[in-house]
Amino acid sequence: MNQPVASFVVRCHTVTNPGKDMCYRIKVTHVQREDEVTFESFDEAFDYMKSSVHNEDEMFREGG
Repeated sequence: MNQPVASFVVRCHTVTNPGKDMCYRIKVTHVQREDEVTFESFDEAFDYMKSSVHNEDEMFREGG
């Protein structure tokens, strides 16, 4: 029985703005779907990956 697979490539860039706090630009690529999404926090990136895996699991269970 095949199980759904979700693979991600995560690229993190530190963005420095003079006089401001350091921030991040996090680019997440879903390998199977070839989707690329950019986030400003690790929490947002993790939520995207978690949601993607959950949605694919649901589709698999429903037979799609």
